[in-house]
Amino acid sequence: MNKILFDKKYPAVILLVAFMFISPQIITQNMVIGSDAIFHFNRFFDVSEQIKNRNFEYFISIYGFQQSGRIVNALYGPFLAYFHGLLVLISKNWFVYQILSNFILYNLAGFSMYKFLASGNISHKKSLMGSLPYMCTFSILYWSTRQGFSSWGAAVMPLCLSLIFYVLEEKKVPKFRLGISVALLFQIHTLSAFMLVLIFMPIFMFAFCKSNQKFSFFAL
Repeated sequence: MNKILFDKKYPAVILLVAFMFISPQIITQNMVIGSDAIFHFNRFFDVSEQIKNRNFEYFISIYGFQQSGRIVNALYGPFLAYFHGLLVLISKNWFVYQILSNFILYNLAGFSMYKFLASGNISHKKSLMGSLPYMCTFSILYWSTRQGFSSWGAAVMPLCLSLIFYVLEEKKVPKFRLGISVALLFQIHTLSAFMLVLIFMPIFMFAFCKSNQKFSFFAL
């Protein structure tokens, strides 16, 4: 499979569209508080205070959730929780944090889908035309409208799925890429990682049946 590279002008388009998506909120200067905001803001605040005070606790919440010691981040995207905690720490207030996190999410979704489509030997222009509508889907907007964390899993999912084109073409599974993809998504959103594995299973079974080298099906 040919190496996929970004056309120089297309990343700028994704960045511009992402900025257009957050511009109404910047103009109105209003936050959007959805049904899951309190839950996620509590766990991000907890991590931000851990970083600020250099008092790290992976399992229990020692600052958020009224210092109740709830086990949340360890089971709910621990790696990304620390990223959001750092984002909260460097933000002036929750409004700035929300703007930054939305902007990052839109870009992540756009570039992830662009990579997925380009990995299927689709032209750069068509890959871009496919990535922009994906940024507008409910699975991505769920974070900006209701603070549903599954949007972060959905944003990275296409990037993780991009290896299926290699599997179908080479009839072998790159085990290190597979491990990194599943581990990355598990650290972002556990349910999304489970869904990723379910998607991989029938594709890998099909490729295994078509492979002439079944003993070396899992490649490096």
